[in-house]
Amino acid sequence: MRKIKILHLACYSTNIGDCANIDGIRRTLQRNLPDCEITFTDEDMIGYSEFMGKKRYDCREFVALANSHDAMIIGGGGLFSGLSHHDKTGCYVGLDIETLERIQVPVIYYALGFASYYGQKYKAKSAFGSYLEYLTKRPNTLISVRNDGSLKRLGQIFGHTAVQNITTVPDGGFHMATLNVEHKELSDEKPLVTVQLAGDKQRYRFREEPSISYRLMARVGLADKMAGGKRRRIFLSQLSSALVHLVNEQNIRIVFVPHIPADLEIISEVLSTLPRDISRLRSTVAPVVSADSAYRKAFDLYRHVDMVVGMRFHGNVCPIGMGVPTLGLGTHPQLPGLYDELGLQEHCMDVLEDDFEDMFFMRVIDILGRLSEVNARYKKVARDLDEQTTLFQAKMKKLILS
Repeated sequence: MRKIKILHLACYSTNIGDCANIDGIRRTLQRNLPDCEITFTDEDMIGYSEFMGKKRYDCREFVALANSHDAMIIGGGGLFSGLSHHDKTGCYVGLDIETLERIQVPVIYYALGFASYYGQKYKAKSAFGSYLEYLTKRPNTLISVRNDGSLKRLGQIFGHTAVQNITTVPDGGFHMATLNVEHKELSDEKPLVTVQLAGDKQRYRFREEPSISYRLMARVGLADKMAGGKRRRIFLSQLSSALVHLVNEQNIRIVFVPHIPADLEIISEVLSTLPRDISRLRSTVAPVVSADSAYRKAFDLYRHVDMVVGMRFHGNVCPIGMGVPTLGLGTHPQLPGLYDELGLQEHCMDVLEDDFEDMFFMRVIDILGRLSEVNARYKKVARDLDEQTTLFQAKMKKLILS
């Protein structure tokens, strides 16, 4: 059995979705390279961040580290975003061209996301365009973006010729392994619906115009703690009303699932608007867990519910990979992009739709009313995603072992 050492550059953050992504990449690689004994070396990209990090890519130590391995994987995650970027690359990945010229092992950019929130301007087009052009021509390199519409967005900005050597690959979160444990927040009563809401970046998620007070708060780093504007309040009111109707008319039980601590804030707001008998007797809240130690237990909860209503990317990706029906709440272009690529467009909604309350209610009713049919469809999607990943990792194996 051949031994392979892989340096894995990724964001080892407190978001359980990032952990699911990394887990799925490694799990499928171990499965698809059965004749290889793979050892991964973790290297946290947060340490190289333009604003938070103290490490540097362009130093002898990093180059030596990379060249001491058989290959280097970068990703996955939304690392091609230009909103938090290094000057030389125009994206979150600060591994610049000069440094890459000194790296001799194969480099795989694995399922990176390219998107910004609604209303955010892409600020690094020129630098990232040059970086992308170099990467697509660099030998010993594989470039891939995740299946959330990233390739289409790249083509719209840089032209389709610029992206013809880039492959679309399923996000690693589709393939993560969970740990089967008891979930005290679950009930034996059916139907059981999980609601996953995102509590960060509220102004961008709900496309609010920044007020004077918001700008002042932003200067001291507290802007995201603000309750948000009119659009957000309307959404929460409509969501709450629809959930009440679903409990009263369909007797559903609700499990709210936070992925990061900030999610608890928006969950708490929804709970405060629900009638007491629903918030106390028909609703539960899953715990926030430490991402690096308990993410498999946290995501296992999704396996035991009838459907998932999700706002976060991996609050949709992971249950889809499990074959669990979902309804995406689109507050970021990547979510409708994901459902478009999967051919599940009717399973994603814009949270700012005028008739959101009625449409949400009807779509949940429709999914719950056709669970066997929808489950079968989702399991077929999950199998197709697995095949796509296997094909891409075959290319990785050829590159790494050549």
